[in-house]
Amino acid sequence: MFRKTFAILITLAFSLGFAVPAASDSTEWTAYQKTLATYSGSQTALSSFQKSQIRATLEKTPDSEKFICTGIRYYDQPMSVNIMVRKRAKEACAYAKQLKPELSTWFQNKPTKARSYAGKVLLTVKSPKGPMDIQDYRSWDQVESPSSVDECKIEDGLDPQLLRQGRGSWYNGQKARGPVGFPFVSSTFFPNEGELKFLMMLVSFEDTKKFVDRPKDYWNPQNEKLADWFDYWSRGKMSLDINTVEPWIDLPYASSKAPIRDEQLAKDVIERLPSTIDVSDYDGLFIQWAPGIKVGTRSKFKLSLNSIDSSVGGRIAPQFDYSQLVWSTSLDFHNNEYQVRRDHLWGSLVHELLHEMNMNLHGPGNGWGTGVGQSYRANQMAGVSYAITAWEQFLLEWMPDSQVHCVTPQDLVEAQSVILTPLEISGGDRKALVIPISNSDVLVIESRRPVGYSESWSDKNKGLLAYTVNPQEAAQMDHIDQDCGNDPTYTKWAYYLFPDQEMQEASGWCGAMGGVFTPAIFNEGETLTHNGVHVELVKSAGNKDYVKITKAEESFTPPAIYLGPKASNGGWWNRCDGGECPLELPNPAENFGWIQDTADRAIPKLNSCDGLYNRGFRNGVAASRAFRDDAGAAVASLVSTQWYAKNRHLDTNLDGVICSCQAPEEPDPSTAGNDSMSKCMTLQADQSFDPPASVSSASDIGRGSSDYPFSHMLSRSSDEIIVTRYPRWGPSCSCCG
Repeated sequence: MFRKTFAILITLAFSLGFAVPAASDSTEWTAYQKTLATYSGSQTALSSFQKSQIRATLEKTPDSEKFICTGIRYYDQPMSVNIMVRKRAKEACAYAKQLKPELSTWFQNKPTKARSYAGKVLLTVKSPKGPMDIQDYRSWDQVESPSSVDECKIEDGLDPQLLRQGRGSWYNGQKARGPVGFPFVSSTFFPNEGELKFLMMLVSFEDTKKFVDRPKDYWNPQNEKLADWFDYWSRGKMSLDINTVEPWIDLPYASSKAPIRDEQLAKDVIERLPSTIDVSDYDGLFIQWAPGIKVGTRSKFKLSLNSIDSSVGGRIAPQFDYSQLVWSTSLDFHNNEYQVRRDHLWGSLVHELLHEMNMNLHGPGNGWGTGVGQSYRANQMAGVSYAITAWEQFLLEWMPDSQVHCVTPQDLVEAQSVILTPLEISGGDRKALVIPISNSDVLVIESRRPVGYSESWSDKNKGLLAYTVNPQEAAQMDHIDQDCGNDPTYTKWAYYLFPDQEMQEASGWCGAMGGVFTPAIFNEGETLTHNGVHVELVKSAGNKDYVKITKAEESFTPPAIYLGPKASNGGWWNRCDGGECPLELPNPAENFGWIQDTADRAIPKLNSCDGLYNRGFRNGVAASRAFRDDAGAAVASLVSTQWYAKNRHLDTNLDGVICSCQAPEEPDPSTAGNDSMSKCMTLQADQSFDPPASVSSASDIGRGSSDYPFSHMLSRSSDEIIVTRYPRWGPSCSCCG
């Protein structure tokens, strides 16, 4: 018995070591750990390299007070190994004590099941926590918001009754948009929390070809992604119960002979559902058509019955016996990209369902691949994100108040800091930095990463995104051909802001319409100076972004943009046939808004503005930013000295801008009728913010009114009128689908 007790005591002594640990107190500590290099054989003495590691560790922890050395053995090794690793730990602590005598040292040994650590020594260095140094992100802790989050809940400037009508509706002579400010106003269509039940189906015509044998093989992956999206972003506040109809629903006619009326086509589908299905059990019915649809009696097959984008009175409601949302895709004639967009239909459905909940979407950066509210096309050049902005999560109350870091301008009497977790990564203390500069200028900063719902992004797209939100803005203009998504020429509820160091202009960048939004990403060390507020991404480390917020210096000026060296002899763009050029163009040349080949031989000489438009130039071309601004052209006009020079013959009024809607040329009778681009009649929706003359009072506008108008007219040229089906006089999302 005595022997056994003595052996236990000896073992305990070996395990704990012979140094005395520092007395415990209430001090808070930070810990730094380092594993020493592998020992040779059974050696216990420190090598010169291991000594250098200990010296480096102490240099990295100048305020250290406790130094703990742990010898590690594999769990099933004999006692002799236990003694060996204890000796190694003792030697390490003795050397640290020699270097810094005031240290409190402690050595010990522990078992492990990780073979890679067996035989090594782990150093744990503890330093007392000092006051946070705003200049050193390594000392930062996540701190409480300096202001209550309620200070950041800026009130929406529109009447709640107007907002409740739904995006594009009219009420008391004013056009509605979705809610942008607080409190969030739900529509009468879908709630933003609770459970929704949907029925999915595949429908074919006699002249179409089925792309899958069993509808569930197509719909089940879509349904899972759709339900997972709402569960993730709503933090479990929203759930979807989704069923799929088996088998295909076969309509007894060709697509070219389908009923003209949406409600009749929908009825034909619903009446062919299996008898076991009661549509009254569902909130929405979703249809995917078989490929190969042909134009005939109908020119489009998108259905949006009982939706926030469709009329519920007059022509539809009395003849449609169902109260469920009936929605189908607009992928009918997208032959070149039908399959890739069909396989990512769940993203389209997320976008449409958010509209049904009364979300405005389409900003900041409408059409950019930065979020599901802006674009959900899976085949964009730089990838697409299915995230939803931090502000919209905050507005929907899907993001907890605790994850919003609220800083008011008054808080900036001293520097503030926050550590942001990317939206794409679950959890985290803070997801959004919100700075209410005014009730019409709310600065929002969010952290982003090319993972999860943004996994198709380029690896370059990681860091911060910044945008300003205006809850007082009454107008929302989108689905416009000339709009590059962030141009204030077309009003939006929010706009992206670019880093101070970025040469491209946030309001003039059109490259994102092709998927390139990298100029909007804030990289480590970059800053934003906006209306008295200065924000810096101090460190971007793994899944955390360290952000410092200070008051902007009044004397601050953004860094100068280097355009490159001047070209010899003024550049080829300043040489004209027949002598002197009518306008002297800048040297060095200016190129903003797109990334284009500017070599002389690469630029075509065009006969008309249609040639530019067909190449994706949405707002014409300006010879420089000064020419653009002086002529009053859209901010998102392409600025290219070389492209202008090659086509200066189109500049009949010599204002340095060609083919611009806002800076039109003098009429040329010889080209009348041949250049639709120059007439600027390519808007996809009526953007007037005056109520139609047919609407005389609010009583004529409410949902379900018998004379609620069905269509409006959109002019494209002086001799062409097209009747569109946007009954709320507002844009639908058909061009995004």
